[in-house]
Amino acid sequence: MADSTKVWVNTTTIDSILHPATSSGHKRLGMHGSLGGTSNDFDPDSHTVNWGWTSATIVSGGHISGDDGALDGKSDITLQVDDGESEYNRVQVKIPGSAIEEGMVVMQNYHGDEDDEDDGMGYDSDDNDNGGPQVNFDGEEAQGYPDDLITLTHLHEPAVVHCLKKRYQRDMIYTNTGP
Repeated sequence: MADSTKVWVNTTTIDSILHPATSSGHKRLGMHGSLGGTSNDFDPDSHTVNWGWTSATIVSGGHISGDDGALDGKSDITLQVDDGESEYNRVQVKIPGSAIEEGMVVMQNYHGDEDDEDDGMGYDSDDNDNGGPQVNFDGEEAQGYPDDLITLTHLHEPAVVHCLKKRYQRDMIYTNTGP
């Protein structure tokens, strides 16, 4: 899906919408990957992990406002979860606009490897049609998984954790944040 807007959604928000009577707050992995909180954080049979955030694509609503690319926090959005490690994978959910204002839905960075066929640095190995740098549909240039996390376009918890996870998988473990 080249024409889609990718976002991170706090899993507590999805829990409270899909299971309003049983929603019990944060379920997520603790420090160093240990299970923290509830027994629902890791399901070995389904290979799902809840680290507090899940990847999704905006299906409708959430009009991008202004030139800054920010999501509109006034209208509801419908999201399709597209995270193979999430218990909500392939679920569509309607999120109220207030969740954007509260920081429960945030923009993803464009790394250039959305299909995970990359060259090891976080860029897709296939050349793009015009021979220049890879860009998403908004013209945002692919940035790979940078050494200096302060250079992430969208700097927030899920962006940092996702970048660190991808760098670790590629044995690129050394990072810094800031000068």
